Amino acid sequence: MRADVNHHVKSCHECQIRSLKRLEIPLTVSVSTRLFAKVYIDVMHMPVANGFHYIVAAKDDLSETSEAIPLRHATAKALAKFLWEYTVSKKTVQMFVNIQRLLNKSRTIRVTDLKFSG
Repeated sequence: MRADVNHHVKSCHECQIRSLKRLEIPLTVSVSTRLFAKVYIDVMHMPVANGFHYIVAAKDDLSETSEAIPLRHATAKALAKFLWEYTVSKKTVQMFVNIQRLLNKSRTIRVTDLKFSG
């Protein structure tokens, strides 16, 4: 009978919610080592303005640069286009070149030297 009660208490959802024993998960911090290794993307539904219903925003974790544009429709094609333009745009490539030059002043980096992985 004791085993049955133990099993019920361990499996009963209400019993687990009322339990005073709390599971503590340690905080972990992930650190990006490359630009665009981790990009946060958010799509927000907004009140209609000039036919636009959504805003898509992206932020690079390492450089903390962000960009946002309005969208008429939140489709996969529109999001893919935005992400491609955000990560490979001239502005972003120029920022990448400038950061690399600051980190390593002795080496000149050309835009053609940059490699983007998929």
